[in-house]
Amino acid sequence: MSIISRIISTFFNNDYPDKVQIKFREWLVEERFIEEKEKGMKSVWDSLQNIRLDMSTFRSLQETERKLDFHKKGRFSVKKQAARLTRIAAILILPLLSVIFTYIYFQSKNFNSSVKLSECYASHGELKTVKLPDGSVAVINSGSLLIYPEEEMDGKRIVYLNGEAFFEVEYNRDLPFIVKTNGLEVEVLGTKFNVSAYPDMPKITTTLKEGKIRINFDSTVRESVTLSPNDEVIYNRETDEIIYGKIADRYIGAWREGHLLFNEAPITEILRSFEHRYGVNVYLNSNKYTKDKLTVKFIHGETIKESLLVLEKIIPNFSYRLEDNKLYIYYHVKKEYP
Repeated sequence: MSIISRIISTFFNNDYPDKVQIKFREWLVEERFIEEKEKGMKSVWDSLQNIRLDMSTFRSLQETERKLDFHKKGRFSVKKQAARLTRIAAILILPLLSVIFTYIYFQSKNFNSSVKLSECYASHGELKTVKLPDGSVAVINSGSLLIYPEEEMDGKRIVYLNGEAFFEVEYNRDLPFIVKTNGLEVEVLGTKFNVSAYPDMPKITTTLKEGKIRINFDSTVRESVTLSPNDEVIYNRETDEIIYGKIADRYIGAWREGHLLFNEAPITEILRSFEHRYGVNVYLNSNKYTKDKLTVKFIHGETIKESLLVLEKIIPNFSYRLEDNKLYIYYHVKKEYP
């Protein structure tokens, strides 16, 4: 069985913490990229004929189907809809695979089964600070999940990040601190650094503020990279490309103060950050902005409309439409009248 099939099967046949269940339900009612997910999950679905759908899961999916207005008017038939709902669940679960894989990873290792896993989830528009069992501190950005054991495992301090976090790690020469993401891991002894690894973004960005860290890539053709203060490494999971650069102190983890600070960042990346900050789905209806970059700062406490007003003033022909939690971006050439 492939790892993706195993992850999906494990999700439906096991219990997971409330935070993971919440993320699943949040994703389940979103409509973005449904067609792309169907294509990507078709091969997985073909092997899921024997998956068991328990009644609690079924009731959740039934409620979700009602919200998505998939069902026709009339009496809901459990017998006719069960297989269809299972398929819907399999299709929409893709962004959670890395989260669920974390639990499988910990469970599959020969660690003490009594080790307790904890998690901290920062919802949209929220920042959270968590003190880890070893005394290290992690500040978690909006839409991010941090999973960590209550004690060291196999002589290491291991945490798993889905999203973005800034770490202040307590020095311990005998217990390396490792941050695992879907694409790479960051290994440290004691330092301050930032990792951004959102599952819906192809790039993983690691920046170092103090100390020294080593990045180990999942890709077998990539050698480890060691960072010094103010170094930044951007790894593209889709292309396997790496970009090295330097970054000023003020940009490293600036989001911890509630600001959104960008230095020569692609407009698409800025708009993606709006999804995490404001809890909206962004639909870009033009390819005019795919290559443009901006240096801009959004102040803590700004509403989404205030932030969009900033973009309107600095981006030529930028136009938008905001409907509930959907943000549509257009390239609109304004007519000039004599």
